[in-house]
Amino acid sequence: MRYSTLALVACSLGAPAAASAQAPLPLARLDGPVVLDGRPDEPAWQRIDPLPLTLYLPTFGGTPTQRTEIRVGYDEEHLYFAGRFYDDDPGG
Repeated sequence: MRYSTLALVACSLGAPAAASAQAPLPLARLDGPVVLDGRPDEPAWQRIDPLPLTLYLPTFGGTPTQRTEIRVGYDEEHLYFAGRFYDDDPGG
């Protein structure tokens, strides 16, 4: 099984939060440094649970067919997103 990774700074903290009809998910504070190098392999990322994911298309509310892990963390200055997107058939 192969996977691709992505890690980037999404936005600066302090921006107003958007209102949502659903209960908000708690965000984890990063307890160590992360390097923005496209590899979320630092111990700080490993201590953050992946977000629960559901499909929008083709079946609303369905379970993803490929393993996908999205993590969100923050520190005193930024909000960070990291993802691992696995592919059972990378040549397909």
